[in-house]
Amino acid sequence: MLQTQDYCRAVTAEQWVNARMERQLVLQRERPPVCHFVLEESILQRPVVVRR
Repeated sequence: MLQTQDYCRAVTAEQWVNARMERQLVLQRERPPVCHFVLEESILQRPVVVRR
């Protein structure tokens, strides 16, 4: 739910990108659900390498 489209494409097979992005639309509704996320600190500091 928190992945950007570019990141998703970099780490996921193309067939799953659209499905993941569609699920993100739930967060853009006029009245989105309340969500809480727990993130491990290491993922915030991990470098992202984009391979094309």
